[in-house]
Amino acid sequence: MDGPQTMLPLLATFQRTDTPERFDRFLARLDDYPRFMAANAELTREGLASGLTAARIVTERVIGQLERLLAVPDEESPIAMAVTPPTPADRDRLVAAIRKSVRPADQAFLEALQGAYCEASREGAGVVVGAQRRTALPHSDTGHDLPRPRPGRSPSHRPGGAGVDRGGAARDQAARSAMATIRRPLGPSCRAGPEQFPSRSMSC
Repeated sequence: MDGPQTMLPLLATFQRTDTPERFDRFLARLDDYPRFMAANAELTREGLASGLTAARIVTERVIGQLERLLAVPDEESPIAMAVTPPTPADRDRLVAAIRKSVRPADQAFLEALQGAYCEASREGAGVVVGAQRRTALPHSDTGHDLPRPRPGRSPSHRPGGAGVDRGGAARDQAARSAMATIRRPLGPSCRAGPEQFPSRSMSC
């Protein structure tokens, strides 16, 4: 399951920490992790207030993943196991940083998903949809949710469909805004947004 809670474990597998300078840069990321997760928790609160939530199955799986991460001792966390500090003494600094910054941030995000947000998460497939709409959106042949066509308008985002889906454009803009919020705390390596990539190629 992807999500902000997987960012640091994934990052720990490919960010080099073999010198004191590189290790300190990684610790700086850990120190800023609470701000990153707080931004994601705020997104869940905004979504709940506006009636937009993730599907129930997604919410429950992320909650379960966070609970499993928090059940692991700090010295055995995926981050601690993936990182190779430059000296044995730096192992204690790494574990201390996980205990100070990572665990409380993950706990706060877990609490943001539990309770009201989980209860408001809708039944059915899809990534995000209005919490008050309890009927699932129609599906394409690929299994992805599709917008319902409005009366008098050509359906779009459907095999063979035509026309412009204004709701889809609004959802796309909302997704871009969310990505920008999530991306900001990560630093220069994640500054490029989708709009900066060529339309026919995602390579950079």
